[in-house]
Amino acid sequence: MFAKMVDRLVQYANMLIQEEQVMDQLLELVHKYCEQRNLIKDAYIQGMTSGKDLDAKTVATLIRYHKEWMR
Repeated sequence: MFAKMVDRLVQYANMLIQEEQVMDQLLELVHKYCEQRNLIKDAYIQGMTSGKDLDAKTVATLIRYHKEWMR
């Protein structure tokens, strides 16, 4: 039983790390995009998120869009 609880905690920790890495990827793309377009990064992020947390699907879509827009 203890081993299962540890496994669940490790899985949860790995999920959080992965989410953080994906969010870091989005923020890096947004930073580059804002530099290319001469936009204010903080204002752009505020507008993009409306001050709310983004779900995984939205983050994935935003990463895809920003990669496409930077080509």
